[in-house]
Amino acid sequence: MAHAASPSLAQQLGTLFDGGSATGLSDRQLLERFVTRRDDSGEAAFAVLVARHGPMVLGVCRQLLGDRHHAEDAFQAVFLVLARKARSLREPELLGNWLYGVALRTARKARDRNARQRRTEADGAVRSATAPTDAPADQSMLEREQAEALHREIDRLPDVFRSAILLCYFERLALDEAAHRLRWPVGTLRSRLARAREKLRRGLLRRGVTLSGPALTAALAPRSASASVSPLLCSTTTQAATAFAFAARHAASGACSASATTLAQEVLRTMLLHTLRLTALSLLLVAAVATGAGLLLTHGLAVGEEPVKPLASPAASDAPRVVDRPHPVEKAEAPAPGRMTVTGHVLDLQGKPTANAQVDIIGAPRAPESGIDVEKNAYILLGKGATDGEGRFHIEVPRTASAHFQDVYALAGARVPGTGFGSLKLDPDAEHPAAEIRLRPEQVIRGRLVDVNGQPAAGVEVRLSGVYNASPNAAGDHFEIPGPGQGYTWSDLFVALRAIPSAVKTDAEGRFRFTGIGRGLSVSLAVRDPRFAQQRFDLEASGRDAAKEVSLALHPAKLIEGRVLAADTGRPIPNAVISVRASFDMFGAMVTTKFRADDQGEFKIIPYAGDYFRMRAFPPEGQPYLGREAEFAWTKGAVKKTIDLTLPRGALIQGKVAEAGTGRPVARASVQFFPMDRSGDVVHGFEAIVASQENGSFHVAVPPGKGHLMILGPTLDYLPEEVSGGTLYASGQRGGKRFYAHDVIAYDVKAGDKPTELAATLRPGKTLRGRLLGPEGEAIEDAITIARQPIDPLNLTWQGHRFVHARGGRFELHGLSPEAANPVYFFDAQHNWGATAELSGKQAGEDLTVRLQPCGQAKARFVGPDDKPLAKLSAWPYVQLLMTPGSTHSLFVDKGEHLAADATFLSNVAPKHYGNDFATDAEGRITMPALIPGASYRISDWSTRNDNMKGVQLRKDFTVKPGETLDLGDIRIEHPED
Repeated sequence: MAHAASPSLAQQLGTLFDGGSATGLSDRQLLERFVTRRDDSGEAAFAVLVARHGPMVLGVCRQLLGDRHHAEDAFQAVFLVLARKARSLREPELLGNWLYGVALRTARKARDRNARQRRTEADGAVRSATAPTDAPADQSMLEREQAEALHREIDRLPDVFRSAILLCYFERLALDEAAHRLRWPVGTLRSRLARAREKLRRGLLRRGVTLSGPALTAALAPRSASASVSPLLCSTTTQAATAFAFAARHAASGACSASATTLAQEVLRTMLLHTLRLTALSLLLVAAVATGAGLLLTHGLAVGEEPVKPLASPAASDAPRVVDRPHPVEKAEAPAPGRMTVTGHVLDLQGKPTANAQVDIIGAPRAPESGIDVEKNAYILLGKGATDGEGRFHIEVPRTASAHFQDVYALAGARVPGTGFGSLKLDPDAEHPAAEIRLRPEQVIRGRLVDVNGQPAAGVEVRLSGVYNASPNAAGDHFEIPGPGQGYTWSDLFVALRAIPSAVKTDAEGRFRFTGIGRGLSVSLAVRDPRFAQQRFDLEASGRDAAKEVSLALHPAKLIEGRVLAADTGRPIPNAVISVRASFDMFGAMVTTKFRADDQGEFKIIPYAGDYFRMRAFPPEGQPYLGREAEFAWTKGAVKKTIDLTLPRGALIQGKVAEAGTGRPVARASVQFFPMDRSGDVVHGFEAIVASQENGSFHVAVPPGKGHLMILGPTLDYLPEEVSGGTLYASGQRGGKRFYAHDVIAYDVKAGDKPTELAATLRPGKTLRGRLLGPEGEAIEDAITIARQPIDPLNLTWQGHRFVHARGGRFELHGLSPEAANPVYFFDAQHNWGATAELSGKQAGEDLTVRLQPCGQAKARFVGPDDKPLAKLSAWPYVQLLMTPGSTHSLFVDKGEHLAADATFLSNVAPKHYGNDFATDAEGRITMPALIPGASYRISDWSTRNDNMKGVQLRKDFTVKPGETLDLGDIRIEHPED
């Protein structure tokens, strides 16, 4: 039952707030007052903590659970846990960080428990033709999945990056205040925030959520991850937590729900195991420090590495089993037709030509991301060469195009003392790419590897696995091979590249040294050795030519062995793929590596360092079994874990992907499935992609029942088909977001020995090429092209920031339909010029010319529900560019009849104008610049997005003419505080 705040509590709250501000006492002081005073002042201190951190906790719970009542139960459980654990927190000043982790774990436990309860109810119900309904939700399934993706990527961040994100975005601290808490220089915090955002962006991309820098910043903003906490909820939670902390275990039940109390007790039981294991680890570290080692223990996002062959040792029989696999670099060339020559110069530190410099051209093909692929590399080597006596190079490589390659880089290195390698991002659509690569001043990286006892780790191989430039204006200095957390093998591409430093081994004292790295670049180093767990270390840029030696501790290897078995027969599944996620902290970052079992289904693997592990097993393609997950904590003192993973049987679908008209088989097409019933733990969507073979054939195992296959070709040359989110997620409803694939096939399959046969047909589209000119006929050097056609297997919805760049006055578009014209937007950010053109495949082969005109602008005044102006309102969330017509976003749009519009925030299109500082003035007025003439724009009220009856409210659709200033009048925002 709900309780009102007592008068004494209200009075005590007043003494804790300085002038109405909750910042009077620190988290540490408030916690100390709570645990030392069992009176009204202690309860008041806890109430301040609930008020201070409650919005973040409730926001996380709502995003992951959807249902408001379930979220409030989880919210109360989090603070019940805090009340019990308040005495034992090691870093009270980072309470927000701790609460975020507890909120994630609690919400996930609640979600799993709710799912089990629904399945139990469904199993006990009388069978009927109507499927059991889901629990009521305040968010769509799709929104919860996207929120889960964001929080999982935040959860995977290394501690230093995760702390920076939580303090600056979730806890809303200013840079200087956050830096003070973390005891870092402000510059270091700013750099780590930039790197953390980039890691999140890349991680989300792999999960199918694509966000530009400003859009990601917006997603991290407090309005996206927090929710208002009512005074009543704050009061009842405070009273329940106080009783839960100091009285009997059942004492909280009178102030909050029994569900919240039970949930808190489940989390506390799990945390008890966590505490025991951390204590054991702490004892090891104390022993290491006592030896004078002075270790720096760090771990970062994982580079997925293949297990190595064991060194000869008495324990060789327990070493990982290795399955031979081909070198990714030696695979066939990328499928782009034809050849081209990359030309250019390499310049030294003084801008003079550099002779005998090594030049490598690498590219990231638009190949499907296979969920069971352990041999995937993000980049392939396209070609290599060297400069002549005048610093020039000419390298013949396969022809690239934006339809075939996501990125193309030129790397250059010279074995000249004091010089680091340089890189440049190339235009994949250029017919004759030219590159002027400038080498950097050298940065030397020195380090020493030791074991947990502080003893030197000799003979350990150390490799460069990533290069980063935290500068937002960096071009060509931010690539990872492979990317962190992608689960790829140890990068063989780095072995083949000559422009970057080669791998080194530590000497007898455990020391290593890297030269030839550009100054100002941060790097990631990966180590592998059968004596130690796999680890990755992220090192900040030193900015100096002689960096101080850094000491890095290697954790001992933990061996996981077992078998992958079929649940129906108990027989082994040969060559199954095992993915292992590891973390030291139950609520911390988890990093992933992939391994392959042998032909008897057995595996012996050394994963990344950690105390908590989550394993998934996938059968080889063609087997009718589904993936399954197991989670466990490492047993104290153990050096080995034995576990068998059993995979349930599904229904096998087999077929062939062919090109319409010619019947030509399409290789490397991506096939992913979306089951209608997702109540279980079956991996689907982009995480379970399989690729078609050279003859176009594919095999995919799906849960019995209804669903859809979404097939995408290996390039952007095919015509997209549209399907509604309601069709995919809400039992055939016509409404929802628009999803795109090159072919969409509905299925209804039953379990059995006979595979279901399906055929996928991809329709080739047309390619348009043309010129871009300015208002006076001048060639446009750099512009973006915004169209419907680009589709990414990692996200099947329209992504407004996935631009095609038009350089050198030329543009190129792929996959256009000859039957219909679609709007295409062009935008030159440097000059604020733009144009809208209706283009179709019928125009293929024509000499097209698009002339840009000066952009227009619009003015408006934002007012609240009382019609008073809203001053200093951050306005970027309210303005969008539309690609297709349709309804506004709605929490229940999937259950309706209306398709939502494809839209993107203007922060994706013109970040220079629509960043976080895009806000109203003191009178609520604002000017929206850089609007593309003829393009469709929409202003919506997103503050009503959580209203079950309203959803997002349309306020104004408009277009502007070249150079026009349009007055939109007043725009009403119902809940500006949200």
